[in-house]
Amino acid sequence: VPALDRIVGLELGADDYIVKPYELREVLARVRSVLRRVPEPTEPQKAKAETSGGRRSVSFGPFHADLDGRLVTGANGAVIDMAKSEFDVLEVFLTRANRLLTRAAISEAIGFVEDPESSRAVDIRIMRLRKKIEADPANPKFLRTVRGEGYIFSLPVGENN
Repeated sequence: VPALDRIVGLELGADDYIVKPYELREVLARVRSVLRRVPEPTEPQKAKAETSGGRRSVSFGPFHADLDGRLVTGANGAVIDMAKSEFDVLEVFLTRANRLLTRAAISEAIGFVEDPESSRAVDIRIMRLRKKIEADPANPKFLRTVRGEGYIFSLPVGENN
């Protein structure tokens, strides 16, 4: 691999670049090095998950999700009607807020057995979820698409949830 390719890769945002053949110990050392640079998640990054009375709950925007009770309520306390599969996807996002999730990762997290790359089932669930939690589903505030990569559930750091 020419040095120019490695330089371009690093300039495009890669944390590291390794060429074949490589030693497994070197790969592990590089992974550990990158992990040392990743800060521990703070409360806002943990989607402000509170544990009250042993129950997991998350607030985002005007919504409140009781993850153990599998219930989402809006600003006025009205229950947001969700199918089991929609809530499953929402729970995956809420417990992994502000992290890029691929369609395959979401499928695996909800136990979806079809081929995640060819299936649009996750996309359909996300579309339905957006209609229920976004003020403007065409321009989502929370559940954003990262073109060609996947999805991110954005919770602004310091948002008063």
